[in-house]
Amino acid sequence: MNPLAQNPWILLLMGVAWFFIYFFTFYFLIKRFNLKTPGREDEIDTQDADNIETSLTGYHGTAEKFIAALGGKDNILDVDNCATRLRMEIADTAKVDEHALKRAGAAGTIKAGGHSVQVVYGLNVQFVKDAMDDLISGRTARIEAAQAAGDLPTATTTTATTTATARVLTLRQPIAGTVVPLAEVPDPMFAQGTMGPGIAVDPTGDTIVAPADGTVASVFPTGHAIGLALDDGTELLIHIGIDTVGLKGDGFETLVKTGDKVSAGTPLIRFDVDKIRSAGLSAVTPVIVLNDENATVSFD
Repeated sequence: MNPLAQNPWILLLMGVAWFFIYFFTFYFLIKRFNLKTPGREDEIDTQDADNIETSLTGYHGTAEKFIAALGGKDNILDVDNCATRLRMEIADTAKVDEHALKRAGAAGTIKAGGHSVQVVYGLNVQFVKDAMDDLISGRTARIEAAQAAGDLPTATTTTATTTATARVLTLRQPIAGTVVPLAEVPDPMFAQGTMGPGIAVDPTGDTIVAPADGTVASVFPTGHAIGLALDDGTELLIHIGIDTVGLKGDGFETLVKTGDKVSAGTPLIRFDVDKIRSAGLSAVTPVIVLNDENATVSFD
């Protein structure tokens, strides 16, 4: 006969014993491997960017925070940017504080290998890059004049909105070619969704057209990317090829300017796809939603 049936009180003793076994086992594992449980998250992630001390405002304030988070001026060997991110060469990448960069306004950070570090900021990244150049080069007269004038734009990044349900954004395909899932784009910033959700095209055509009605929010000087503010409030980035900023505009012709109103089908940029590929670069063109992390993009 089952002894538990004759002595049910044993179940109480077993319950107490197993409680302590489970408690001390999981307590040890959580402490030993520093596992994140409710109430034990990194406090640094929840701090507000305004808590980081800076003597400057606007984009120069953001730049000052970025420089500190990157290990200081002496740790930054080179600064460049593309449509939405800073591309830098860093002497010691171990000194890069990704948490501080996030608090200062970065949407994401990636260490691409070697001394390369990329920081996603948004369509206003050019202002931050210029401000970093001012600070690193010690252009105090220019900085002081800008601060005194009080005409610096407020440093803002594109903030992803959160909706209760996923939204399907149906767009006109901006260029002829084969549709490619974002996860297959040969750039981790795009493929991992750090920039935002989207879809891509491996182009066979040579002209980017507006995928919907809206306004041109930004045109990158080298013509390899364009930002659009659609009439429904969606902020969209179309980035022609991967690492094409290095072509410095060769093979790209911008057909619109910032502030222009466009309709679906309006030509935006003409480019030479063969020139991109002959340079050893991928011509895959991501189309990214910058302000809705729950969006799903499809082409009609």
